[in-house]
Amino acid sequence: MFNDKLDDVNMSIADDDESGDEVNVKEDRTLTPVAGCDASLLLDNSRGIVLENGSNANMNLARGFNVIDDIKSALEKECPQTVSCADILALAAKDSTILTIEKVPLGRRDSISASLCGSNNNIPAPNNTFDAILSRFKRQGLDLVDLVVLSGSQHNWKFKVYQL
Repeated sequence: MFNDKLDDVNMSIADDDESGDEVNVKEDRTLTPVAGCDASLLLDNSRGIVLENGSNANMNLARGFNVIDDIKSALEKECPQTVSCADILALAAKDSTILTIEKVPLGRRDSISASLCGSNNNIPAPNNTFDAILSRFKRQGLDLVDLVVLSGSQHNWKFKVYQL
């Protein structure tokens, strides 16, 4: 689906992600899609419709949206209407992970819709009880093991080792 101009898109994302705001991408590991990996979270509100980025579960993510918007703007200059928001999220996630060295396969499609209600009803909020979080995972076809693995993966970088 992509043209030759995108051969170096992985490098472009890394370059843009080197800005003073890259810490936002690294800290905001809570970007959670409602309807799969469609990046509908990145769609901006329009015509009075409040979309997913305004949902309760996503309220603390505002500091990361500017980084994604900057990356999207830079890529739009090189490859207009080519790179999806879903691919930009995948590339930003790759560049925020120190050990990742491979290129990210591109070609995801952006969603054609987003849902504030879907986000509020399906993404666990920071103040949810364990039972509420597990219930939301089960509605997505996930189980307790998935909950533990995904929750741990978002917090493993916060742990410190103390010498006793």
